[in-house]
Amino acid sequence: MSGESTAPSMNPAPDSSTKDISETSTNRTEVKAAETDDASNEQTSIIAAVWDLVVKHAGMDTAAPDEPEPVKTQKKTGKPFLLGFLMAYPYLLVLLLAFSMYWDFNGITWNLFGKTIVAEGLLRILAVSGLIGFLTNWIAIEMLFRPRRKHPLLRQGLIPAQKERVALRLANAVSKDLINPDHIRHKMTHGKAFINARTRVGQSVEIVVNNPEFRTSLKEVIGVHIRDAMSDPELREELKEAAQKFINDSLSERYFERMALKIYTGIRGRETGELIDDAITGLTENEQVISDIVDRVLDRIPPAVETESANLQDALIAIIYHTLERVDLRAIVEENLNRLDEEKLELMIKGATNTQLNYIKYLGALIGTIGGFVIWSPLESLVVLGVLAAGIFSADWLLLKMKKSSGA
Repeated sequence: MSGESTAPSMNPAPDSSTKDISETSTNRTEVKAAETDDASNEQTSIIAAVWDLVVKHAGMDTAAPDEPEPVKTQKKTGKPFLLGFLMAYPYLLVLLLAFSMYWDFNGITWNLFGKTIVAEGLLRILAVSGLIGFLTNWIAIEMLFRPRRKHPLLRQGLIPAQKERVALRLANAVSKDLINPDHIRHKMTHGKAFINARTRVGQSVEIVVNNPEFRTSLKEVIGVHIRDAMSDPELREELKEAAQKFINDSLSERYFERMALKIYTGIRGRETGELIDDAITGLTENEQVISDIVDRVLDRIPPAVETESANLQDALIAIIYHTLERVDLRAIVEENLNRLDEEKLELMIKGATNTQLNYIKYLGALIGTIGGFVIWSPLESLVVLGVLAAGIFSADWLLLKMKKSSGA
């Protein structure tokens, strides 16, 4: 007799009945999922059909344009006369410097208030001082942007070197002072855009729902979908069971009504479920019933929109506000600015400030020329320049005051 024995298995194989139950459960789950998808697709098709009707009769165009509308830009004008003169001024200084090599008030003196003033060398002083002023400002402006890349000796331009800091400061300024949820909410709440839009929506809704062609088309769409839905035996059975349950629950404590129903079904020789099924068939095939229901619903829409338009506006503003609160505008602006390379950043800044930068650059030549007079004859030049400066500032103050008083 052998000492070995066969131990019973701890995990017996599942029998066929267990396997059948598992497969049945899986099949039911798949069927329910398929039914859910079909119902969802049916709802989507109904919504799409109704929306197409609304778009058609409201005159809306949901198609994307072939090309985006051109962005409105500021109309370019010619250079101001003063800037045109200033841009030509450095060339005049070069010609003046070249002319001074041949003649520069040689041996000429002037007597002014008993003082002898030597005029020799005046042209060269004025030309050199003006060119130095121009070149100084030109170099200073170029150093804002150049070199774009870091160099061992020349290093890097101010703006390219501080691009991240510039982007951060601009992003903070935009998100805090220019564009933020509170500003946008105030604009939407107190602006006329939303009020006008609310009025237009109400008018459009009234025009659409009162359009006989729209009503006819909507009734046809709803009727087709109702008949398609009611042709499903499972749905009809569910409706019949629900109606039966509702009748039984309603008459559970009403003896006479329950007896009257039994007598009626007995006289007709048909069960309650069959009568309900006939009623469903009659409702789905009776176009007048569907038409009346659709008319009643559509008639209620314009007054409801008028009554709830303020609440709808507040709800829409609240949705936009909470959405903007969750959007990090500062991070978006900062990221987009950091994404720009040095050349694009330079072009963007110059595109907005090029005229002002040119004024600064070429005014350096004019101011340098004035400084040349001071170098040539300090005392007399300072007196004359002081009188001229006082006259210019007084005239500017007077004109500004007259402009404010006329505007008031």
